[in-house]
Amino acid sequence: MRGCLVLALATLCRARHCGRDEVEKRQIHGCTSLKHTGFIGHRNAIWLGHALHHNVHLRTLDLHNTRFGDDDAIAIADGLRNNTHLKRLHMYNNRIHDPGIIALGHALLENDCLEFLSLGSNGCTDKGARALADGLKGNRALRRLDLYFQLIADEGAIALAEALKVNRGLRMLHLDNNRIEEAGGVALAEAVHGSPAGVFGSGWQPSSLGELGLMYNPMGDKALEALIEAAKANPTMHKLGLDHIQGVPKDSPADQKLKQDHIPRMHHRHKLARWLVHSELIDSEGFSDEHLDRELADPKRGHGGWHSADGPPLASDLAPAAEALKAHTHEGLLALRHTAEAELKAHPALSKLTPQKRDALVKAVLAAVQHAISKDET
Repeated sequence: MRGCLVLALATLCRARHCGRDEVEKRQIHGCTSLKHTGFIGHRNAIWLGHALHHNVHLRTLDLHNTRFGDDDAIAIADGLRNNTHLKRLHMYNNRIHDPGIIALGHALLENDCLEFLSLGSNGCTDKGARALADGLKGNRALRRLDLYFQLIADEGAIALAEALKVNRGLRMLHLDNNRIEEAGGVALAEAVHGSPAGVFGSGWQPSSLGELGLMYNPMGDKALEALIEAAKANPTMHKLGLDHIQGVPKDSPADQKLKQDHIPRMHHRHKLARWLVHSELIDSEGFSDEHLDRELADPKRGHGGWHSADGPPLASDLAPAAEALKAHTHEGLLALRHTAEAELKAHPALSKLTPQKRDALVKAVLAAVQHAISKDET
């Protein structure tokens, strides 16, 4: 009986979603998610930051559009330093400027749990971006960082690019609608591309990002071309947003490369990555609840929480095998409709997979084939 009671209480804790009332009552023990939008007040922010210390229940904290300022963000950052369970922190559309951003950057050096940090539509400048970059250099847990609609220019972009050469955990970085020009764009391209070790110094591996957003930045055609080439050279990147780059004349060589080369390539890779994730062949590490999936599907914030400790989806050895089978296309699946399971397992593209991965891929492909047949018949 006691065991059943403990199990029931544990299930209740896992399902407890809290909001404004719990904050006002200052009682969030057992809350697994907390969403408070609207004015929260500095006293509540200080209390909430203190409550985060050693909190073992809360996984998602949504504080967007709460009129959070720097002091409030500093209080939350302090609570993050020794928090070991919070995965997602939403603080976009607030009034957080460099002091608050810097505190969060420092917290990343000590926090080894947070995976998603959304800071879009705040007031981060190069100074704040440098602090976040310093935090990323010493952080292995963060998978996604949103910094769209900020005031980040070349200096901040260069600092973030240097961090990407070191950090192997981040999978998504969104820098859309900033002030990044040519120098910052080229630096980010270098980080994405990677560099082999030379005679006079060591190089760096290509960035571990699967997704990078740089739309609506005044980078110009040189940076645009460098980023297109970097994405081409980095086969694990499935999304590099380069639409509406200012300073690129219409129908210029860079514009033509964007439209005719880059966009089709990214569309193909994105489709393959999505198939791997939706087929549950790639671990998305908890970003699977329906509400959050709808929220993350917003084009301003990307296409879901696709990430794994092992890398972005296209870094998996399942990716080239699935691509060879054309399993991510309707036509490719229909072409496999008369292929037996044993024949699929013997396909040369699957020869380097472990038996377990080969079986999982074949099972997913056969299920997708049946779905494609049903869809085609209707």
